[in-house]
Amino acid sequence: MKRILAFVFLILSVVPAYALKHCPRCHYAVSSEALECPKCLKILSTDFSEKRVARASLIVRRGHDAFIRHPHADNRAYKASRNAGGHPSGQIGSWGGPGNLRYLVRFDIEGAMDWKKIASDSFKLKKAFLHISAMRNKEKVDMPVAVYALTTGFMEGTGKFRESQARADGTTWTMADVSKPWPSDGGDYAPETICRGVIKNGERCVIDVTKAVQYIFDSSREEGVWMNKGLIIMSDPTVQVPASYVTIYSLDALDYTSRPELYLE
Repeated sequence: MKRILAFVFLILSVVPAYALKHCPRCHYAVSSEALECPKCLKILSTDFSEKRVARASLIVRRGHDAFIRHPHADNRAYKASRNAGGHPSGQIGSWGGPGNLRYLVRFDIEGAMDWKKIASDSFKLKKAFLHISAMRNKEKVDMPVAVYALTTGFMEGTGKFRESQARADGTTWTMADVSKPWPSDGGDYAPETICRGVIKNGERCVIDVTKAVQYIFDSSREEGVWMNKGLIIMSDPTVQVPASYVTIYSLDALDYTSRPELYLE
């Protein structure tokens, strides 16, 4: 018995003690240092990395996204007719023609405001910044991009690039979701909300998207319900660039610090 007690004492003395807490969504017991609930995947902390040091009234890290491409940008691995809502990365650029590689993202602004107990009707937006990470790819180019507010919503889907079988469960170049086509192929957006920036190869970049996000707030207040259809990002149509692209990380990226974020001030 003495040996057993001594062994237990030894274990307790070398293994650090972690306080437990419960996830507010599913009540699963997790470490007090946990950043995300391992059961329901709810974000439990905003302190993911020292890289995330920018200050903001609200940082939105949840949502859904997808990559779409024009048929002229088709190849064996990437098909315009296939959904790519579940891939951890994808391309933005002018491969096969200007603006042919696009990224759709809908940040859950309303959910984040509820979580932070911020009243949307009284929130006055000063600035909005999109933080986005590009991986190093063989193109080694910096891509001038344009960001617009979408006017038609989309279904994310679960498809991935290079899959042998297509998954007809989300958006493509011609379809907003499985049963509803885009009124205009490639996504419908408000041209007057254009915001410009540059995504640099291999870097985490910041784009001022105040005009596009303000459009979402204004539309929501006018209608009395949230009209957050999301954002669409493509190569800047006003800048002539060679056929090229940047590869960015999506909200499905395994590394949290590489995922897109929306900062609201």
